[in-house]
Amino acid sequence: MIMLPLFGKDIAMVTIMLGLIGFLLLKDIIQLSKTLAGRSRGEIAEIKTTSKEAETILQASMGLEGERVRLEKLSEVYSETVGPAILHELKSGKEAPYNFEATMCRVDLNGYTQMFLEKDNTYLITILNQYFARAREVIQRYDGLIYQFVGDEIVFHFKDDMAPGLSTESLAAACIRDLFYEATVIENGLPEEANHYFKLKGSFAHGVMRFIKLDEGHAMSGLPLIESVRLLSLVDDKSHQVLTFFQDASQNTEGLLFVFDRKVNQLKGFKEESMICRARDFNSIEWIFESSMWDRLSYFRADAHMLFTLKKLRLMAITRRDDDLVKILHALRFHKFETTMEEISKEAETTFHSFFTGEQEKLLSTKVLSAYVSLIGRIIPKEHWTKTLEDQLAKLLDHDDYRVQANTIVVLGKYGYPARKIWENMFSKNNRVAADTIVEVAKQQLNADVWDALHRLLSSTQASHRSSGDFALESILKYYGELDPVYLKTNPFLIKMQGLRKPKAA
Repeated sequence: MIMLPLFGKDIAMVTIMLGLIGFLLLKDIIQLSKTLAGRSRGEIAEIKTTSKEAETILQASMGLEGERVRLEKLSEVYSETVGPAILHELKSGKEAPYNFEATMCRVDLNGYTQMFLEKDNTYLITILNQYFARAREVIQRYDGLIYQFVGDEIVFHFKDDMAPGLSTESLAAACIRDLFYEATVIENGLPEEANHYFKLKGSFAHGVMRFIKLDEGHAMSGLPLIESVRLLSLVDDKSHQVLTFFQDASQNTEGLLFVFDRKVNQLKGFKEESMICRARDFNSIEWIFESSMWDRLSYFRADAHMLFTLKKLRLMAITRRDDDLVKILHALRFHKFETTMEEISKEAETTFHSFFTGEQEKLLSTKVLSAYVSLIGRIIPKEHWTKTLEDQLAKLLDHDDYRVQANTIVVLGKYGYPARKIWENMFSKNNRVAADTIVEVAKQQLNADVWDALHRLLSSTQASHRSSGDFALESILKYYGELDPVYLKTNPFLIKMQGLRKPKAA
């Protein structure tokens, strides 16, 4: 009995020591877990551990983070060195070889050999870089994929499955039209002593392309590649910019260009003759509005085209041409710009003002208003976003129409509108508004409110609400999967969300 107090003292000492060791170990692991679950993991290297176990986990975590950074940089290198067309197919997840339908295009600089022989490298590189930079942006505007730069020639294509509801031959003709325009701008800006012109020739051919794997790398093959080369070789006019294509494409290019020459020709290497069309003049966007060929507006995506269209939309809003506005905005649903003129943002403000201030909101349909809100989010880059546009959009957060509300939330979210100002919409009785808000709030912050709102949709008795919940769930997981895979695997809310995913059908 006398020894009991002594044993009790020893037990207490051992308990305290074990508790201290456990505390130090858990403290390190908890600190590391919080850092990994956060978005700023640059602090990992600054963590000081006091146990071998935590040090082992820390080193493994640093190794994983280093690998993530390495892969991110490697991805950037691939994006810069591999052509967009090849990169697009590699990211598709499909295993080569496989086929797809597309319109293959070629644009070549007339007189390049003369320029190469007569001009020094500095001059040549400067003017070509200017041209290639503009050409790249134009091709991207029309959702084209550049396959190769071969000297002064650009080879690119438009995939049929990337252009639902549109003709890839029309996209090709419109894109080459805008490339011709950019060449004219460059030529007009040449100094008098340049003593050379800057004119292009182009061709396109539609058909089946094949994505193949080589011993080293990947490549494209297919008849359109050969046909576009042969078509381009038929252009011998050095004084004009000329586009060549097969007669079969004439129906799709109607309203976009004027064919000045049709001729039966047997292309080199082909047994059968073909009717070849040549064009050098194109319809203007002014003519499109005069003739009300609204479906053709999908093929006018230059800054000048957009600026002209916005001004026309404003006038139509004032004169209450609601039916035409619906058709025009429907045609513009394919427009998505990464860069634009600053004037477009200013004109968008003025046009937007005409769309929903005063009596116009009552006179114009909510379908027009919601479509215009969506358009703004696709054509104005972040660097041209203005406080005026933000304030105008914010007024629509309480709009009576749910489509207007939903589109407004998506667009505001794109430009970083504070989540705290829209979070209540996560619990909207309208499933689309709720889902879009959940996604936009989740991109800024993940917390219990986001989880509760998402779970509310997913567990709803209404099928439409559950579908919206699935959309929100997949959108959030996709966003963080692309942005930060480590965060996707460590954040507790994202881990729970992954557990809600439905198993994919076999």
